[in-house]
Amino acid sequence: MNTWYRLHHAIETWLRWTVVTSISWSLGLAVAMGLSVLWELPSSLGLGLACVIGGVGIGLAEWLVLPHDARGMAAWVGATTLGWTVGLFVATAMIRVTDWTGHWAVGGALGGMALGSAQALVLKRRLGTKRVWLALSSASWAAAYSIGALPSQDALFRGREIGLATVAASGILGWVVLGMFAALLLILLLPKREGRDPDVSVRWWP
Repeated sequence: MNTWYRLHHAIETWLRWTVVTSISWSLGLAVAMGLSVLWELPSSLGLGLACVIGGVGIGLAEWLVLPHDARGMAAWVGATTLGWTVGLFVATAMIRVTDWTGHWAVGGALGGMALGSAQALVLKRRLGTKRVWLALSSASWAAAYSIGALPSQDALFRGREIGLATVAASGILGWVVLGMFAALLLILLLPKREGRDPDVSVRWWP
């Protein structure tokens, strides 16, 4: 029974992470893009603004909602902001400079690896758990960018340049779809536990 609780908890936690990340990821990037247009900022400066707003938003949202053993809220938010900044630049660069099949997924995977690596550094868990966190973060980013890239494939096949706005919009779309799918699994498909193991409870507020 204890093994079932822990497996259920692990799946539930990651689905919650996907939902929380999809909301904060999309809102942070959308707000930054809106401010960039409103303030007529250069694209590179707008991307930097998106990194700060999105990174802080994701870090705070995850800290308030998800159970973890991070080394304090400041460390978690800081690591998330740094990892998300590096991840966005890496993913964007990979997507824009290559045109081979699968480059959206690879760019997303590298971006997720950057975020997962930064967050794993401030986790107080054993090495195996950190590796799982890193792998799932990379897989989630790859899935989100792959989904979000579908509407832009026509432009790619026609030889058009993939701009920063297209990459950002694709990321938002992909995370929204991924978050909705995770929420659906949480609500409809994931079996509900009648009781909760006190060691694996999911925290919705500090």
